[in-house]
Amino acid sequence: MQLTAREIERMISGTPVKEIARERGVSRQAVHLALRERGIQLRKVRPKAEPCPRRQPHKDQKTILLEKLLADRGLPFETIRVRPSKRSQFAFYVTVVNGKRCRLHILKSRNHGVGSTLYAATNISRAADIQIFYVETSQPPVIYIVPTKLLNPRRKRVIKVYIPVEGFSKRTQKNRWWEKWRDAWHLLNPETTQEAA
Repeated sequence: MQLTAREIERMISGTPVKEIARERGVSRQAVHLALRERGIQLRKVRPKAEPCPRRQPHKDQKTILLEKLLADRGLPFETIRVRPSKRSQFAFYVTVVNGKRCRLHILKSRNHGVGSTLYAATNISRAADIQIFYVETSQPPVIYIVPTKLLNPRRKRVIKVYIPVEGFSKRTQKNRWWEKWRDAWHLLNPETTQEAA
């Protein structure tokens, strides 16, 4: 088939090939073949994709609960978005209270028993200055607030900690130690300086 100069000009200016094919009563392949015979190659014009807005990480349950606990007690806090490195696509939130980085642990399971006391195990890291343990199994929930340096004096990257969650007794030395940090919100005050126990 032969294409007219007008048809070729229309296709070069952006008229779809299928429209010319419909007018001529032929297939699109026939139009492309006719263009190829004349040494004309049409470039596909693709619409510009709109830039996708950078997705903000969602606050997890722990961050939301920690913000609520701090707000109820009138403690000033700031939740900041942290990216491990410039190239990393992963980001997370850190809650800072008076310059102290805090991490909340929600304890539900009771999988370790010593005597009449049941303990929950959780991992803590040295990235936070204060560890807050929210024992959900107790009614009402019990909160322990402990400086990380007391739980992890050797500053290991990650360690496992056992927190009493049920059948709590003050008779043992370990349980008395935990009782000392129960509702210790004063550790988050700016003037508080905690010495190692």
